[in-house]
Amino acid sequence: MILSHKVAVAKNGTIGKNNQLPWSIPEDFKFFKDMTMGRAMIMGRKNYESLPGGKALPGRHHVVISRSADFKPTDAIVVTSFEDAVKECQKVAAKYGDEIFVIGGGQIYEQTLDKVDRIYLTLIHKEFDGDV
Repeated sequence: MILSHKVAVAKNGTIGKNNQLPWSIPEDFKFFKDMTMGRAMIMGRKNYESLPGGKALPGRHHVVISRSADFKPTDAIVVTSFEDAVKECQKVAAKYGDEIFVIGGGQIYEQTLDKVDRIYLTLIHKEFDGDV
């Protein structure tokens, strides 16, 4: 099993603002889609809620880490720890492959930095105001 961060970061270190990406770059969206299509992804609750339409992206397995017992999306698995998230992804490895993408947000990246095998980092060559 390969654990990988997939993250885009602005020149000044920003990765998000108000639970959204502070930029809209079609090539970055396409790269993210191409890398994660058909794969399992781990993310935090806020990151999941920031997805377009507030729902799972098509063609991918979503595992959400949340402390909220009330959070129960119908299109994602919810767990309370990164270790449980990895176990859920391992269950579907035959369908979604042996590389798991950790896609944020900031707290999830921080908590898993020492656990990942790879980091796919897209550098956005511009500074953006942000809170993450």
